[in-house]
Amino acid sequence: MVLFVSVIVDAQQLNVINIEFQYDEHIFIPSSDYNNTHSMCEVTMPKVESQDGFPFCAAFTHSALLDNFICRREGIKDCTKLDPRRSCSPLDLARYHSKPYDWDYVGTPGYKAPAFDQYKLSGATIGDGYNNLLLNGRCSTRACIPWSKVMQKYKTQAEKETFIEKLKEAFNEYHKNLERIRRNQSHCSSCELREAEKALKSIHSAGLKNLNIDDIQFALAKDRIEKFLVEVMSPKKCEQQKLLTVPPNYDAYYFPTNASEQNMESVKRKLNDLVCKQKLAVGFTFCAEVGKVRNVNECDAKHTVAIAGLKRVCTEPNGKGECLDLLKVHNSWGEEWQESTNGGWVVADELIKRTFYEGDALSWLEERP
Repeated sequence: MVLFVSVIVDAQQLNVINIEFQYDEHIFIPSSDYNNTHSMCEVTMPKVESQDGFPFCAAFTHSALLDNFICRREGIKDCTKLDPRRSCSPLDLARYHSKPYDWDYVGTPGYKAPAFDQYKLSGATIGDGYNNLLLNGRCSTRACIPWSKVMQKYKTQAEKETFIEKLKEAFNEYHKNLERIRRNQSHCSSCELREAEKALKSIHSAGLKNLNIDDIQFALAKDRIEKFLVEVMSPKKCEQQKLLTVPPNYDAYYFPTNASEQNMESVKRKLNDLVCKQKLAVGFTFCAEVGKVRNVNECDAKHTVAIAGLKRVCTEPNGKGECLDLLKVHNSWGEEWQESTNGGWVVADELIKRTFYEGDALSWLEERP
């Protein structure tokens, strides 16, 4: 039994939580008995990155799929060498992977305030991110917002968790205090500025000392916490630089699309067609929650990765003996996770079961017919 601890973000709240995956060698990680590769296919992918505890797994996957799409279309064999000026930053894509919050009516007509006791993330699917970017058609590039440089000042996981908590606290406290003020008095011209100054002090203490009061007021005005995070963490120069126009004439596609496709063999056949035959990376959304979860409605920790390869391994040469199907996962949990799973190769059946065969279990980008 191999225990691997990964820090991810609760799908319902911006809270850092530790998820413990117990990788039984016969469930997730194949045992050393399966040491004969019978067949294998892989697609070219960008460098593995870590989302560092932020709720951006769908955005990181989206960025990786876009890179794979461009490399495939232009014949770039090593996608790690794709020009960062031609790659969408995961941080910028995070703004597209969100839906409006549920708002409770508070105070005067037209004023909308969030339910602050549970300041929830939007719960958007990866498909929402695809569609939002397609509608907008542009993104800031990795050259302008390189995630590694955004996070490089935070050396340890504890520092990263503190950073996330301070940002969350600044956003929540600002809106919670304004809601309380507006309930108790009809007008306060200086209240927003005062609360914004408090938030700015907290954000400066988190290490983002380059922000001024105008910056923070603009960020706090966002209706979604993902957008707030993007605004406070993105360098100003990106606003002035030319944005990248995403590749034209492509669309997002999904599987399974009907009940007859909601089974193990159908998903495996589709993955084989997309990855091995068409050389496409595939978005893969599954339940990452520990313990027995009977259906998708019981899952509080969905996770999205890219599938970048398929492999069949057997206990004997030439496809004989006992065999297992493996998936190569391109994960946004960083190089450490990839190394702990022998390059991201995990047993296919268990991972596919955790999709519950939802309609967005598989997603990919393809040129329109």
